[in-house]
Amino acid sequence: MQGGKVVQNSVVSVAGVDPVNSITDSFCNQQNMAFGDTNSFEKLGGMATMGGAIGRGMVLALSVWGDHAVNMLWLDSPYPTDKDATTPGVARGTCATTSGVPATIESANADASVIYQTSGEARPTAPAAPRQPAALAPLDPLAAPATLAPFPSTVSAAAPVTPAQPPAPAAPPARS
Repeated sequence: MQGGKVVQNSVVSVAGVDPVNSITDSFCNQQNMAFGDTNSFEKLGGMATMGGAIGRGMVLALSVWGDHAVNMLWLDSPYPTDKDATTPGVARGTCATTSGVPATIESANADASVIYQTSGEARPTAPAAPRQPAALAPLDPLAAPATLAPFPSTVSAAAPVTPAQPPAPAAPPARS
C-alpha cells in the first residue's frame, strides 16, 4: 500500500511464463525454464518449504559484503557476462559489467559505515488473502549443506558495523 491505496504487482511479460502478478511454484518453474536457470527453489521444496519456514518464524538478517567472485553483477548488470544481454534473464539491471569491483568500491568508500538497530515488528500493509496452510516438504538430513562463500575481511575495514544495543535482560523473579 502507498498512501492508503493498494499498488498491484506488475504482470509478468516473458515468453514461456504465464502472465501472472504473483509468485507461485508454477511461476518459479516457468521462469527458471525460460531463463535456463537451475531450479534450486523446486529442488529445495518450493513454496511449501518456504511457507513452512515462514510459519516457524524468521529473522531479518542484513550484511555488508564485497563480491570478489563476480562483483555483484548477478544483481544489477547483464549476467552471466558471456551471454547476450537480450537473452531472457540476463539483463538484470543497468550497471556496467565493469562495475562493482570490491577493491574500487572499498577504496572509494573507505569511510562507509552502517548502523543496525531495532526497527520494530514487521506488519502487513494490506489485508491478507485467505489461504490454505502449505504442506511441509520433508527435510533430507543426509543432503549436503549449502556452500557459503567466505566473508571477506576487507569489508570489516571498509564498512565498520555499529550494532544496536540489545535490550537489558529481564530481572529474575523474586524468591519467596
